[in-house]
Amino acid sequence: MNQKYFVVCGDYNQFRDFKIKKIQELWESGIFVESTDFIYATEDSIRGHRNPKGWFWGTWRKRRDIDEVITHLRISHSNQNVVLDKLHWELRKNSKTV
Repeated sequence: MNQKYFVVCGDYNQFRDFKIKKIQELWESGIFVESTDFIYATEDSIRGHRNPKGWFWGTWRKRRDIDEVITHLRISHSNQNVVLDKLHWELRKNSKTV
């Protein structure tokens, strides 16, 4: 499969656990994916991709680089992504109140 899925997780262990679970879930629904179709989302891994798809999982909000990751995801989208915009502003709002 050529589709790459970006997974924003709190750490790499969460990513690995999510990937195993999601692969099994997709296979059971008739969608064949490989382990290499899943990418742990970081600023660097997002660069060069257009309109990335994926999931937020686990303790992703606690990542030190979450603002940068969301910013890169927003930049990578050709059109406005309402979900990413909402997360971006939510994180900005919460960081100012802490």
